[in-house]
Amino acid sequence: MTTKERVLKLLLKNPAKHVSGEQIATELNMSRNAIWKVIKSLETDGYDIEAVRNKGYSLKLSNDILSKSGIESYLDDKVFFDIEAYDSVNSTNTLAKRYASQKPIEGKVVVSKMQTQGRGRRGRDFYSPNDTGVYFSIILCPKLEKEELTFITSLTAVAVCRAIKELSNTDPKIKWVNDIYINNKKVSGILTEASFSLENEHLEYVIVGIGINIYKPEEGFPEDIKNIAGYIFKEPVADIRNKLVATVLNEFLALYKNFNIEKIAKEYKDLSFVIGKSIHVLKENEKIEAQVKDINKKNELVVEYENGKIEVLNSGEISIKIKDISPKVIEYENGKVETTYKEGPGKVEATYKEVPGKVETIYKEGPGKVEATYTEEPGKVEATYKEVPGKVETIYKEGPGKVEATYKEVPGKVEATYKEVPGKVEATYKEVPGKVEATYKEVPGKVETIYTEKPGKVETIYTEESDKVKKNKN
Repeated sequence: MTTKERVLKLLLKNPAKHVSGEQIATELNMSRNAIWKVIKSLETDGYDIEAVRNKGYSLKLSNDILSKSGIESYLDDKVFFDIEAYDSVNSTNTLAKRYASQKPIEGKVVVSKMQTQGRGRRGRDFYSPNDTGVYFSIILCPKLEKEELTFITSLTAVAVCRAIKELSNTDPKIKWVNDIYINNKKVSGILTEASFSLENEHLEYVIVGIGINIYKPEEGFPEDIKNIAGYIFKEPVADIRNKLVATVLNEFLALYKNFNIEKIAKEYKDLSFVIGKSIHVLKENEKIEAQVKDINKKNELVVEYENGKIEVLNSGEISIKIKDISPKVIEYENGKVETTYKEGPGKVEATYKEVPGKVETIYKEGPGKVEATYTEEPGKVEATYKEVPGKVETIYKEGPGKVEATYKEVPGKVEATYKEVPGKVEATYKEVPGKVEATYKEVPGKVETIYTEKPGKVETIYTEESDKVKKNKN
């Protein structure tokens, strides 16, 4: 470790706190003049350092400079990982592969602020702009069976989710097989590549590439991914790149050293958000609709097609694309906002409309099946719920001094009515005409309850006026 890295490491251990020149000199065995030169060099590198007479040097919280020493300051195991940090590379996986092909060293990590030729699965590009994300690749030499290698990707996905959750107020989830999502937006992707000997098919090395979108790019995401790409933080977080890389590595190593397939598979499944979802299975040029039934113990996706056929998919066969369930928001010049949410064609649709002084919400589950409407205007509230025409209907109305609720289930069978006007309350419940009827009425100083079970058989009347109570039973 260079003198500059040692000084930086000491400052990073004490963010926003002043470290005296005497302390630095004592701990690092340096002269005051040498310390001053290192501080100036760090400032040239872009670090914002405050120097105060009689207090020392302080690294400001606004600093977020990716560096080897910065990452190492947060690592639990500084021996396993050998880190190389760059401002820009063509691809961290490509560079790591170059190192591994010469002499694979397990635990070597290539990390960069930017990739000019970032790579994703199936030859896709991985958008990797400067200053808004972090991109890194880990070289591994695992002693695993071929069928166990798929769990390297699963393990990595779990580690990334753990790290993001630890450092942010978010709940990251996994989209099978290698993407991390927050609120239906992709914030991270994983690319795992392995090299085998041509002679004996012996595993030579594995490279795990991880890309994470930390912030939203200033110019936004490219057109082709703007509807699916997301990011973790809305506001700057001090030294987050170094913290995030180190936290992912810490979580990764904890899982990797104690490689337990059952535990990895369980946590991966628990973090998945595709189970039960309608999806598109993409096979070559074919897009097939299906529903995800399960993720099995082999980390395979179990899907059911519309014709009832069940298929088990592994990561090498297909890609899946979850149907677009993102809310569509339209804002109009007159102040009107309209939001529509759809889960599947003709399946679930919710619309929220807002205009000045009026709010209207409509929810439909299927054509003519379930419909709920909520309308609010100044001094008026109206809610309507219908489930199968003519079968179930609930109406709630509230206006100045008036409340009315109506519930009907099968015409003439069950009916409940609640009405409230100033000084008066009336409730009626009917179940099968002439069989059960309950009525509750309240006016100032008077309460009356009538319950009838069968005509002429059981009747209870309860009347209360002031301090007088009268009860009749026949």
